[in-house]
Amino acid sequence: PHGTHKARYLGRFGFNADNLEAARSALLKHGRSYNVARMVQTGYGPRYAVEGILETPDRRNPYVRTVWQMDNGEVAPRLITAYPLDE
Repeated sequence: PHGTHKARYLGRFGFNADNLEAARSALLKHGRSYNVARMVQTGYGPRYAVEGILETPDRRNPYVRTVWQMDNGEVAPRLITAYPLDE
């Protein structure tokens, strides 16, 4: 299933199906807390990569990259992916 690897990765840091709102909040905070590391223009709108520490329930706080896209005509970006940069 789509997203299984990301769910397993985030689960290693204390996120699970019982605290989806915590994962959502942490990812949104990550996207707002760090500067854009890279921006690419796509046919759907600009795509931004943000790199920094992701606050997690177990407080190990991995360094991750989140990728956000601002679709044409929308007022807020949407999360495309999130993955570790180094462990």
